[in-house]
Amino acid sequence: MFRAIVVLFFNIILTTTLFSQPDDVWLHSFQNPGDDGIRDVYPVSDGDYILCGYSGESEFLVIRCDGEGNEIWSNTYGEGQEHQSAWTVVETDDGNFLIGGRNQDHFSALLINGNGNRIWWNDYFEGICHSVIELKSGEFLLSGHDEERFGMQHKIGKLLMVNGDGRLLWSQSYDPGVYCDLFAMRETDGGIVLAGHKYVGVMRFETWVIKVDFDGGIIWDETHRFGHSSTAYSMVSGCDDGFAMTGTGIFGEPFKFFILKIDDEGQREWMQTYDGMHPDNMAKAACITRLNNMGYAVVGSERDVWGPRIYTPMVVNTNAVGEEQWRRKYDFEGDLGSVIIGHDNSLLAGGVIRTDEDEMGKDAMIMKLEPDRYAPIYIDWSPDDTTLRVIPGDSISFSVRVIDLQDDEIWYSWIMGEDTLGYDTTLTIHFEEMGEFEVTSLVTDGEHHASKTWQISVRAFYIDTYQPDSLSMTIRREQNVNFSIDVVAINIDEVNYVWTLTGRDNQQEDISSDPNVSIDFNLTGRHQLAAQAFDDEDFDLVTWQIEVRSIIYWWWPHSLNLTCHLGDTLLFNVTPFNPNLDSTQCNWYYDLSNHRGRGFWKTVVFEEAGLHSVNATVREGEERDDVTWEISVIEPEAVKHDDGVTPVSNILYPAAPNPFNSSVDISFDIVATQRITLSIFDISGREITRLIDGVKVTGFHSETWVANSKSAGVYFVRLRTSDKDLFTKVMLIR
Repeated sequence: MFRAIVVLFFNIILTTTLFSQPDDVWLHSFQNPGDDGIRDVYPVSDGDYILCGYSGESEFLVIRCDGEGNEIWSNTYGEGQEHQSAWTVVETDDGNFLIGGRNQDHFSALLINGNGNRIWWNDYFEGICHSVIELKSGEFLLSGHDEERFGMQHKIGKLLMVNGDGRLLWSQSYDPGVYCDLFAMRETDGGIVLAGHKYVGVMRFETWVIKVDFDGGIIWDETHRFGHSSTAYSMVSGCDDGFAMTGTGIFGEPFKFFILKIDDEGQREWMQTYDGMHPDNMAKAACITRLNNMGYAVVGSERDVWGPRIYTPMVVNTNAVGEEQWRRKYDFEGDLGSVIIGHDNSLLAGGVIRTDEDEMGKDAMIMKLEPDRYAPIYIDWSPDDTTLRVIPGDSISFSVRVIDLQDDEIWYSWIMGEDTLGYDTTLTIHFEEMGEFEVTSLVTDGEHHASKTWQISVRAFYIDTYQPDSLSMTIRREQNVNFSIDVVAINIDEVNYVWTLTGRDNQQEDISSDPNVSIDFNLTGRHQLAAQAFDDEDFDLVTWQIEVRSIIYWWWPHSLNLTCHLGDTLLFNVTPFNPNLDSTQCNWYYDLSNHRGRGFWKTVVFEEAGLHSVNATVREGEERDDVTWEISVIEPEAVKHDDGVTPVSNILYPAAPNPFNSSVDISFDIVATQRITLSIFDISGREITRLIDGVKVTGFHSETWVANSKSAGVYFVRLRTSDKDLFTKVMLIR
C-alpha cells in the first residue's frame, strides 16, 4: 500500500508569468521505497481517475483515486524484474482498464477490472507500447516500437490491433530508416493518426506523423523538419480541426519545447517554440491537452543547463494558435508527464516529486489546478455585418446568442453612447437622426465579460448594392461590361451620379451621369472605374479595378515583384483565355534574353544573387500578350556575415519568399543579447501571432511563419528590440 501525502499550495509556487491563471488546489504524492512515477492519467466515467506509471522501474504501478485525488486502491504488477513500466492507460467501454507499457523489454498490454484485478497480460515482441486506444468497433489499437529484429540500435514503429481477450488480430511495421518510434495516437475520420520521430543522421530526429487506415495501411506519411532535432511525444485533436502535438527539440542552445499544429492531411499550419523561464534553462514537454477549444495546456519540466541535473515541473497555457497565455514553474524537484481536463474542467497533471531531500527516492504524484475561467462566448449574432449604413427612419433588429463554459447565469445589456437601451438577448433600434453611432452588446457572468459592437452610419443616402459585385476583374480585350449601382436615399431625386474611367495611360474621363453604364474595353492594360453618388453635402463611392488582357487571363504569382533566397525554386504559371487552341503558345525567358522553354508552367532555380526577371510571352495567332516578374534574390551567406563583419545595429532583413503562399522566412541580426519580440500584424494593426518572445543572443537568427490558416493579404512583421521597433511587409497569396 502506498502512503499518500497531501500538499496544499501555499508556498510551493516559484514563478508565474504573463496573464491571469488558475489557482492550485492540491498535490497528492504516493510514497513507496524506490523511485516511482506517473506517466499517464485518465478520467474514469464515474468521476474517479486512473493513474499508471512505474514502481522502481521494475513493476507496473496503477492507482485509482477519487475526484479529490484520494487513493481508492493501488496495485503493482510484475515480478520485480528490470524494465517493467506502464506508459499509457484507457478505460474500456465495459469499465475495465487497458494499460500499455514494457514488461522485461517486451511490448506489453495488461487488462485489469475496476478493482485492479488482473484479467490478462500479454507480451507481443521486444519493444515498448506507448499508446493505446479503444476503437468504436470494440477492438484495441496499441502503438510504439519493435526492437526484436534488430535490437536497440534499430527500432521500428509498430501498430497492433487486438481483441477484447488480447488476441493479436494484425500487426503492422513502419520502418522509414535506422531508428523510429510512435509515441501518440488519435482515431479520426477514415483512420488513425500516429506521431513520433524518425532518425535522420548525426544525432538528429525529425517529427514524424502518419495516417493509416483501420487495417494499418498508410494513407499519408509526413515529416516535419524544424530546428536541429525534434520529437513529438503527445498529440490531441486541434481546437478547430486537425491535430496539435508537443515535444522537445533542439533549436540552438538550450533545448526548447514546441507545439506543432497540422491539418487533417498532415500539413503544418503553425508551429510555436517555447524557451525556459530563464535564458539558461532547457525546457522539455511531455504531454498536451486541449482546453475546451480555447487553447492548449502543456506539462513537462525545465532545468538550468549549467547547474545540477535537477528538473522542476512546469505547466504552460496557450491560446488556440499557440500563443502563451500563462506559465507556472514550481520550486520542488520533479517532473510532469501527463495532463488532462478533469471532470470539473480543472487541469489534472501526474508525474514525479522528490518530497524529502534526505531520501534518494522520488514519489508518484498527482496535482490539481482550479478550472480555467472563461468569459462568455458569442456563438451567433445578427446582423452578421458589424458595419452598417441606414437612412433616417430605418430600424435595425439586433440579437445575440451566448454560451458560458462554466454554465453560469449570463446577464445581458445593450449600450449606445452613454445610454443603456435593454437587458435581453434582442433589441430593435429606430434611427431618426443622421450621424455615426455605436451599438454594443455587453454580456457578463458576474466575473468575466465579453462584448460585440456594431458601427452604424445614418446618412441621407448610400450605395447599397453594385454590379458586378466583384471589384477586381480580369477580362478579355473587346469585351463589353455593364456596371450599375443601387442607391438608398431619403430623397432619391436629390442624388446625382458620375462615372469616371481611368485608362491605362492614367488619363481620367467622366463617361456617364446615370446610375448605370455600359463600357467596351478595347485597350489592354489596367483600368479603374469609379461610380460616385453625391448631393450638395455628401458622397458615396465604389471603385472597380479592371485588368484587360488580350490573351492571358491569369498568372501566378500574381504579384509581379518578388523576393527569394539564393538557391530557391519558384513556380510560375500563366493561364490563357483559350488554353486549348492549337495556335496558343507560351515562351519563357530569363532576364529577358535567355529562352527557358515552352508551356504554361515553369520552375526557375535562382542561382545568382541580384535582380532578375522572368517573362512569359503568349501568342495566339498574330496576337501577343506577356507578363514579366521582377525577382530580388538575396544571398543568405551575406546575411549571415561569413566574412566576419558584424552589424553595428539591429537589422530586420526582407522576408523571403515575398509574396508567399504558405510560409515565409524572417531573418534578423541583433547586436547584443537582449529580450526581443517578433510579431505578425494584420492590415488593421491587430497582432495575430507572436513568433518570438524571449531572450536572444547576439548574432543572426531566422524564424519561419506558417500562415496556412490566414487569409490572403498584406501583413506586417515587427521586430521589437531594446532600442527600437523594426518593420517589414509581406504579402500572403492564395
